[in-house]
Amino acid sequence: TCVGIVSRLVAKKLVESFTDQKDRRMKLVRLSEDGKKRCEKAKKDIQELEQTLFTGFSEEEQAVFHGLLKRVYENVK
Repeated sequence: TCVGIVSRLVAKKLVESFTDQKDRRMKLVRLSEDGKKRCEKAKKDIQELEQTLFTGFSEEEQAVFHGLLKRVYENVK
């Protein structure tokens, strides 16, 4: 399944796949420039969404909310 995922990411030009020069059996994968740009955009979008969601919340209220979400996550893990 990993090979399939990487293949689809390569096809979308989000990652680059290449063989290790010292050990040709190893395949290496790294983010492409487009992949890096998309990650940065996603990070920015998430930050903007968090700002919108937490408008009017104090830092203490945000911390309590995050703590509660962590507890919920632990319960369903």
